[in-house]
Amino acid sequence: MRYWAALLLAAVLWLPVLAANPQPTAPATATPNMHVQETSNGVALCTVVNNMAAEFGRACPPALVGQLSPWVKIRITNEDGMFGGAVLNMTTPTVTTGGSEFTVATGAFSNSLQVGASTEFWISCSPQSAGVKTGQVTFSYEENPYVNPGVYTDFVINLTGLGVASPVPVINVLENFPLNSTKVYHDLPAVGGRQFGKRKLSAGATDSITIGIFNAGAAGAGDLHIGTPAWISGNNQFELDLTGFTGTLSPTYGTLFTVRFDPFVAGVHTAVLEFTQDDGFHASPFRIEFKGEGIVESDQIRVSDSTGPWFDNTGMVPQYIGTHLAENAAAAGPRDFGTVDGGNTASFTLTIANADVGDFLWTGYQPGADLALGTPSLVGHSDFSLDLTGFSTTVSSAGTVSLTVRFSPLADGVRSAVLEIPHSDGSEREPFRVNLTGIGQNASSGGGSVGTGSGTGAGGGAGCSAGHGSAWWMLFALVALMPAVLRRRAA
Repeated sequence: MRYWAALLLAAVLWLPVLAANPQPTAPATATPNMHVQETSNGVALCTVVNNMAAEFGRACPPALVGQLSPWVKIRITNEDGMFGGAVLNMTTPTVTTGGSEFTVATGAFSNSLQVGASTEFWISCSPQSAGVKTGQVTFSYEENPYVNPGVYTDFVINLTGLGVASPVPVINVLENFPLNSTKVYHDLPAVGGRQFGKRKLSAGATDSITIGIFNAGAAGAGDLHIGTPAWISGNNQFELDLTGFTGTLSPTYGTLFTVRFDPFVAGVHTAVLEFTQDDGFHASPFRIEFKGEGIVESDQIRVSDSTGPWFDNTGMVPQYIGTHLAENAAAAGPRDFGTVDGGNTASFTLTIANADVGDFLWTGYQPGADLALGTPSLVGHSDFSLDLTGFSTTVSSAGTVSLTVRFSPLADGVRSAVLEIPHSDGSEREPFRVNLTGIGQNASSGGGSVGTGSGTGAGGGAGCSAGHGSAWWMLFALVALMPAVLRRRAA
């Protein structure tokens, strides 16, 4: 019994030491994989590299002295890297050059990101006098927490702006207006809705995306004059509809046109459309790129937020009879959770079906090809979460898999996220995007990013502590050795 008592005493004495000194959960070679992007409405417009020249939204449009320009949204993601990645630790972004001429909003910013998590901060030009403004926003990040713990590297975002004493016309171009509107910049590669993805040649034209051009100048600004949009390349696979287009826009007014992708030749197609404009700040002519790929593969993936049945199996070949969401459709039905009180959770089930049902041949029924899926993920507010219990990344012919989407508001107001589903179906855009929205009511403030693993959540998210794992495993190991020690003593 003395051996039993001694070993238990050792375990009790070592538990506080092990708990206070948790072992690394990743090998020493694992490092964070930081990715910095400028975004609009959750869509990544472009990648931002350290100390790159100010362009796109980081070249803030003219703003009246003493007022804010539109916000530039910067998203930082800790992407999965080699050896599983590691936690990304950062300092809070601050204005380091430009003083009071620029403002940075960090209310939802998280200083620590688990692998796969993201966080945001916003920047605006707030000119205190007329004229051109330059500035920098800087944050620091821990590049290698295992080899060089506590060593931080600066990441610099360069900015420009323009203060004006009286209102001036300012062009503002948006896609998918008025729902899920994403900012469009001159000559930026096709992203968001302008990247139509893959389309079967036999499927006809895609749904139209609407491009809105607006005069964002304040009251009293002059008219903005827009030339008629016209293709300068690649138009034979795309359709332009200028019905109702007008070229003279007074402040707060705009005009619209639509574009569809209707491929008749397989392969990747790019088209560029341009128009003149006279706000004196943005490029003229203003160019917008569109992209899509014509394919001949059969379609497979079907995504539905409704209840089944999904297949009619009464014939020799099953038939898909379920509904199918449009990729990137505006949140509606169960995908719009409505108003949910803080502390409560709403949920719905999303079903993914493989509509490649196969054929009936002389040898009998032959199933179609498997549908390969990647692991679904969420981009946006961490009020939303996924339950992938039982989820499979392989969906057999005429089969289904499902997942549960939950909304637990962490802050009041409108909350949104995009569910992304990687897949192998060549006839649909990849990843397949499902928009989610909800309204938090009586929730605790600060709903930001996912918890950091430090025991407390960042920005109102839920955290989970992993610091005591090694101690508990040591205790289990010591207890497991007791019988062997006692048998040896008895011998």
